[in-house]
This record gives sequence, structure tokens and C-alpha cells, in this order.
Amino acid sequence: MCHHIFRYFSFLAKAFKYNVKLSIFFSQLFNDFYTIGSKSVFLMSLLAFSIGFVTALQLITMLEGVFIPDFLIIVGIKNTIFLEFAPTILCFIFLGRNVTAMACNIFDKKRSGYYDNFSVIGVNTVSFSCLSKIIACTLCFPLLTVFSCLFSLIGSYIYCVFISGMSSSVFFGALITYLNQGFLCFCFFKTIVFGFLCSSIAAYLGYCYYEENSVDIIYVSQHCFTVLSIVLLLADIFLNLFKSFFLIIKY
Repeated sequence: MCHHIFRYFSFLAKAFKYNVKLSIFFSQLFNDFYTIGSKSVFLMSLLAFSIGFVTALQLITMLEGVFIPDFLIIVGIKNTIFLEFAPTILCFIFLGRNVTAMACNIFDKKRSGYYDNFSVIGVNTVSFSCLSKIIACTLCFPLLTVFSCLFSLIGSYIYCVFISGMSSSVFFGALITYLNQGFLCFCFFKTIVFGFLCSSIAAYLGYCYYEENSVDIIYVSQHCFTVLSIVLLLADIFLNLFKSFFLIIKY
């Protein structure tokens, strides 16, 4: 493990030393933005809508018969979506949809000798193959989280107002009045950290790790998803503990 951690940071140092024309880099970056981000908007929005709908259903059903004001239920739904469901649960969808495919793509080109042709002319193949993908993932996931939060709130609004009979003014009043800016900042900070960890570790696994083993592309996808799932869970625990520790010191 220490060996691979050292190789991972060495890989990152090489990845951020880009020695190709900026026009080529931005062309790669825009292409990765479209591949990673634009094609995932519909799926992420649909899943976020269902998550918001089901969250409202479960919370209202669980609290049925208990005297709790409606605005507190809305606050609970909103905080649950912002703190966990939007940045964490949907990150696993993003991971399975895009990041494992990115690792397989890098692995396939590395195995076929595609990047060796560029190394002959002095191109930093680590940076050429991975940097644009790392930046695209790091920036796309926070943007996708915005759509996820929006459609999650739409799903919860439809259940709360049109099915459970809650007042629309109460829903929007609780949503705006009790909007915690600290939760929003923490939500987007988590997405940036998750996006960078997902993309950089997947790029490392695709470029460096599997070259030592004779494996097929199916194993690459399965192993990459397993490793990144463990890393994301540990990162989520660490970030939440850090937030709790910060709040204890603050108050």
C-alpha cells in the first residue's frame, strides 16, 4: 500500500507537468467535458428526482402521527439532500457511469501502445493522457451536483405539495428561510474532493497499476470501482468528522 501511495503522488506530480500546446490541451478538456459531464446530466437529474421524491415520502411517512411542524420536515429533507444524497450517493452513480470508463479507456490505450508513440517525440504521456480528464471530472461533478440538488428538491416538492397536501408557501418558506450556507459550501467542497479523488486515482490505476499485471479490461473496471468505492467512503467519513470537529470548536 505504501508503495502504491508513493507511486500515486509521483504520478500526480508528472500529471501536472503539461508540455504540449495549450490548444491541444483545451481541445482535450472540452471533449472530456462533453463525454464526462454533458452525457451524464439526464441520468443524474432523473436519479436525483427519484431520490428527492423517495426521501420526502419516507420522512413524512415515518413522522406520520407525530406532532412536528411541516417546516421542520422540509428542513430535514433539504439537509439530507444537501449533506449526503446529492454529493455522496450520486457520486457512486457518477463513479460507475464515467470514472471506471475513464480508467478502462486509459488502460486500453496504454496497453495498445498508443501513448508510446507520443513519448518518442518527448511528450509527457502521463499529463497528456490524464490531466484533462482529472480537471474535467473535478469541475463536472460540482456542476452535476447543482442539477442533482435542484431536481431532488423538485421531486420532494411534488410529493410534499401534490401528494401529502402540504402548503406550497410552507415548503418554499422553509427552503429559503432555513437555508444554511455552511451546508451548501460543505456540499460543494465534498464534490470537489470526491471528483479529484475519483479521477486521479482512476487515472493512476488505468495508467500505472495494471501495467504490472496481465489483466483484461473487465477486471480493470471491477477493481477500479471497488477501490474507488472504499476511498470515497473513507473520504466521506473523514470529511464529516472534520466538519463536526470544526463545528464543536466554533461553538
